[in-house]
Amino acid sequence: MDTIFATSKEELTPQGYAAHKRHLAAPKPMSARERELADIRVAEREAGSAPYSANAARNSPFGAGVGLKWSDAAEVAVRNLAEATEDHLITMASL
Repeated sequence: MDTIFATSKEELTPQGYAAHKRHLAAPKPMSARERELADIRVAEREAGSAPYSANAARNSPFGAGVGLKWSDAAEVAVRNLAEATEDHLITMASL
């Protein structure tokens, strides 16, 4: 679904819609600094070292874990939280 704001009838023709789609698909203008940051993000993704990549746990400054031990029920609750379609809250206490 697209929302088009038109100021002339020509913008509502098939050619006008095609121009609108080309505009949406065109690269966004960026400053030199923004291009540099975008290139860095691409390089990090390709190297697997982006902060939120699938390899982030392996690259964590904290190592493989932080030494927390929790029950199987807590594990299930955390996994279910990721799949929740409504707001949920998990409360855990250290014993």
